[in-house]
Amino acid sequence: MTEPFQVCGRCKKMRIAARRSFTSIDLFAGAGGLSTGFAQAGFRLLAANDFDIEAAETFKLSHPDTSFIDGPIQGISTRDILEVTGIKKGE
Repeated sequence: MTEPFQVCGRCKKMRIAARRSFTSIDLFAGAGGLSTGFAQAGFRLLAANDFDIEAAETFKLSHPDTSFIDGPIQGISTRDILEVTGIKKGE
């Protein structure tokens, strides 16, 4: 990845560490701007949700490897998120 600006050594080390260990789930994701920032910081995106159909379509185009749960958040259970992400309770 080419950096558009100067990145300090400490920041590079943090980004490398993040690639190894951090994940995210984006609720109320919209078109995916926050997820894009997390991905650029080295996070692995596990899943996202939004009820807006157009925003969801944009998100899916921008983040094709991220599972997306369509619909209002009130209709999503913890079990749904665990199933989609493949993580286990307590992880």
